[in-house]
Amino acid sequence: MNSEYKNRNGKSVQIITDITARIRTGDFPAGTRLPPEKELVREYGVNVYGVRKAIAVLKEQGLLYSVPKVGVFVVRDIRLSGENPPFYFGPDLGKQTLRLATQSNLETQLKFWKSVEKVHPGVSAVSIWDSSADSGCPGETARADIFEYGTFDAAYYRRKDFLNVRKHFAWAFPAGEPMPDEHGIPIYSVPGLLMVNLDMLKKIGVSQEHYRNYEEQNAYLERILSAAERKGLPLPGTSLGAIKSIGRRHLAGMYAMILDPAAKLEDFRKRFSPVIHRATALWRRYRTSYPNIAVPAFQDFLAGRTPFFRGSVADFISMKERKPEFPCAASMLFADDDTYNRILMTLSIHAGTEHPVEAIYLARLLRGPEFQGRFAEMGALPADPLCWKDYPAESSDLAKNLAAPLVFRSPEEFYVCVNILNVELMRIILGQKEQAAAEYDVFMFGRSYLAFREERMTEEEKERFRESGRRDAAAV
Repeated sequence: MNSEYKNRNGKSVQIITDITARIRTGDFPAGTRLPPEKELVREYGVNVYGVRKAIAVLKEQGLLYSVPKVGVFVVRDIRLSGENPPFYFGPDLGKQTLRLATQSNLETQLKFWKSVEKVHPGVSAVSIWDSSADSGCPGETARADIFEYGTFDAAYYRRKDFLNVRKHFAWAFPAGEPMPDEHGIPIYSVPGLLMVNLDMLKKIGVSQEHYRNYEEQNAYLERILSAAERKGLPLPGTSLGAIKSIGRRHLAGMYAMILDPAAKLEDFRKRFSPVIHRATALWRRYRTSYPNIAVPAFQDFLAGRTPFFRGSVADFISMKERKPEFPCAASMLFADDDTYNRILMTLSIHAGTEHPVEAIYLARLLRGPEFQGRFAEMGALPADPLCWKDYPAESSDLAKNLAAPLVFRSPEEFYVCVNILNVELMRIILGQKEQAAAEYDVFMFGRSYLAFREERMTEEEKERFRESGRRDAAAV
């Protein structure tokens, strides 16, 4: 591969990364027309074909669309959030390079990976890819040696081409966050965060409070929402999925009951109706939980128009990068089971890599105190508990209240929780469905889906599937 090709492709990646970040931070709001090609060529110092290549990728990712003879626009229904932003997988960087494909696209995150390259010169962490478009089949994404995945990514559970680290290299990670499965090496986790505009709290007459559980947290948020509503302020928003208010323990219990053929709908309702009510009632009352419009809601918060925003680490990083003109504070969010819910971010090594030992060395480096402290500074929760002291967001007894990470034991559990339960919770919140009807659909659709999936499994897959259900039931 010649240097001219690398440079041209690298410029396209830079354009994609920059425009994605500008959409996220509000420099290019929803509905905005992008500058003409000539201006983009001049701004990025690349030829028109490099610009067109970047624009084509951003269109495929659903961020941009074209109007013939008018221009290119940012889509109005942006589905970009702090948890699953769209990314582009860059060029093959050569056989001598340990290639890391990362989902990080914010300036602070990219600077972090560049600093890793300085310590580990064999690493190139400039490959950025769209995990939501990853089918789990060999192809473009197989060109990386290591992949950064979150346990809220469907592809993390679908892919079958990862190295079994637990079998061959578990001894390399004796301390810190344990591996959730055979291949994912935890490097940090992403909790839900409440970011608050302290100036606005004073203006609406609400004092900052330090909550110790889910009930106190929601009472605090309701005081803020009620005061904001009385003042005629826009209501705050979120980039967090509704199931993150449920808690890992309750999610595992719901799935285990749906999976258990002896369980009845009445049993499900008796046990989980109160949980679902507590997770949805506040947000249904104030209609503030709209992840699909997270970007404009986050822009409102950064502009000082709303008192708080519930988001993820990426939102926290964006807030620090934008440097809002008001004092702000961040604290971790409880789930209904009174634990801090979190998504685990892992490194998974491609089974076909020619550099497995080098990949393990890199994972160990990232789990070391220097880089664990750097993760904490960015707002991510380190995998090493010894570095929790550096964590900037406020928490109440972190060692006691931190839940096991949100990790699903199978693609089927992921689908039931994310594609069925999460959707029905949102329908309750948006007033599209009564809770009883939503509970019925969660239970019946979940059970029908699992029966359909089991019919298509081999005997070996069925046994793994049943074993995961037995483990869930035992854990609950």
